[in-house]
Amino acid sequence: MIYIYNFLLLIGLAAALPYAFYRLITKKDTLAVNIEKFGNYRFQRPHEGGIWFHAVSVGEVNTIMPLVQEMIKRHPKTSIILSVGTSTGMEVARSKIEGKATLIYFPYDFSFSVKKALSYIRPSLVVLTETEIWPNFISRAKKSNVRIVLVNGRISDTSYGRYKTVKFLFAPFIRMIDRFLMQSDIDMERILSLGAPRESVAITGNLKFDRPVPTAMSKEDIRAEFNIPADRLVLIFASTHRGEEEIFIDLSKKLFSRYERIMIIIAPRHTSRADEVKKICMENGFEFTLRSKREEQHGNLMILDTLGELSTLYGAAEVAVIGGSFIPHGGQNPLEALSWKVPVVFGPHMENFKEISNKLIEAGGARRSVNADELFESVTHWLDDPNERKNAGLAGHDVIVKNRGAMQKTIEEVESLING
Repeated sequence: MIYIYNFLLLIGLAAALPYAFYRLITKKDTLAVNIEKFGNYRFQRPHEGGIWFHAVSVGEVNTIMPLVQEMIKRHPKTSIILSVGTSTGMEVARSKIEGKATLIYFPYDFSFSVKKALSYIRPSLVVLTETEIWPNFISRAKKSNVRIVLVNGRISDTSYGRYKTVKFLFAPFIRMIDRFLMQSDIDMERILSLGAPRESVAITGNLKFDRPVPTAMSKEDIRAEFNIPADRLVLIFASTHRGEEEIFIDLSKKLFSRYERIMIIIAPRHTSRADEVKKICMENGFEFTLRSKREEQHGNLMILDTLGELSTLYGAAEVAVIGGSFIPHGGQNPLEALSWKVPVVFGPHMENFKEISNKLIEAGGARRSVNADELFESVTHWLDDPNERKNAGLAGHDVIVKNRGAMQKTIEEVESLING
């Protein structure tokens, strides 16, 4: 099967070369990063027998970070490696554990790339996050007697459909993974149907419920930090994607007419899109300030064009609208806002957070809006009624509290593989 996979991989490489070249000339990627992704690492070689964690981008890095930090504390003499797939993921990783772990880019899944990477790093355990099935990497790791565990395992509806189509290709590599720690019953059933041995699968819950609030700052202190006047109603459009800002700008026009003292913050999921968001705002006649300029917020609109501050900024808000859910993207994590007891509104596309979003709606901590009219009604419902808003935030936060515990279970499972 590995030969079929590698043949398809080469075809995919040929098709992707023009796009890769485009990213290089537009400076969205660098030559140094691509060299590293081919397994050519130039950092000081870690000690043999380390623990290699992998998280693709910002969301996965934030989710797995408490686990990585706990392993750093528990195993101070063991090399800890964290690999990422994106530059933004690397920025977040560096901001949290630079100097405490070896931070690298994950190798492209070519046989020669992963062979070089694994030979250089020489881990004893690899910890993959959520849905990471890389056949060449997994195959080479097993040939090197490296144990592999998938933590916070999740298989979305879309991914499940794709994996089922090529089950004959992926099943042999899925069986090479030593342990699957899945988020839910449905995730467990899906990984079993794709070939995982039943004795290797456990349900440990969702690590996102265990993420701590990023700061002990009060709402007043956070507003002061972001130069937001204390008397404003604050609404955040969080982790927005292309195609959503236009929806949110149209809504903002109505909200500015309805509320004299409202403050609206647009936080694009990728800060590299800040100029694009600025252009949309200007085309609609909106004045705005940029967080990166650290200006006092005299206007009613701010663009959050900095990385790593959204999780804190939620603490200044009355309501948060979750991006990635009003286009077919699959949504973004709504729990960060609710960790501050801030109720959330999201659109119809929360496929990547299906179980979480359903629990929040059932508890009353979130609302789903399928169109612009429903979004307006949901947002104004909570902005108009402080008591309803407070109760919704408490209900959503209670869902987080009741579903904690995945971290401890995951730590115990990982430790058993380290010591086994």
